[in-house]
Amino acid sequence: MPDTPGRHAIDQRLDILRYLFGASLDSEQDRRMELPYDPEVSRQIWDRLFFQNGLVPDGRPVKRIGLQFSASGLHKTWPEGHFSELGARLLASSEANVVCLVGGPADRKAARRLKEAISTKSGTEGRVLDLAGKIGLSRFPELIRGLDLLITNDTGPLHVAIAVGTPTISLFVPGEPGETGPVQDLAIHRVITREKPCSPCVDKYCKNPHCMGLIPVEEVYEEASRSLGQP
Repeated sequence: MPDTPGRHAIDQRLDILRYLFGASLDSEQDRRMELPYDPEVSRQIWDRLFFQNGLVPDGRPVKRIGLQFSASGLHKTWPEGHFSELGARLLASSEANVVCLVGGPADRKAARRLKEAISTKSGTEGRVLDLAGKIGLSRFPELIRGLDLLITNDTGPLHVAIAVGTPTISLFVPGEPGETGPVQDLAIHRVITREKPCSPCVDKYCKNPHCMGLIPVEEVYEEASRSLGQP
């Protein structure tokens, strides 16, 4: 069954189930994504990560802000310099904020580079956590559930966050939010996008992917501040 442009990926998968099993799958509940997670395991994971990074709870509120800085291709990736500027601004805006770099084992080198850039720009090293490749896939839902906000490219962790109820800000330019963006709990999920500058858009075949840089740091920062309830 071919993909249909403009229809959300969830609806296209439901079409397959309708076709194969004759199932009636038309309610909002049918479209919901949910992943099981253990709240106690999530607490233990974050306690361990904070301890390992020298962050000792002192009773003050903490806001854990995830930055999912990688994606399946460069055409979907917000520029690294934008992420580092955003991370530095978030740290400077509140001592409660902790920036958490989310990624897999293949992202370790970029995560180290990004941590150094954020730390240098903000003058704050201790509140930048490099989590790339630190948590296995089986406990990834617990890691994401422990975040107060995930700022992310159009990639897998966005959908994990949606499925466990973690607020998100997702960034789209070549991708289509109507096909792979949030469809549930929209009050806590914000999509920031720009019109594609090239027509036709060749997506992953683009030899000069720059359009994600059209999304300004200021807009993402302001939206993050609103989501976190910070001035």
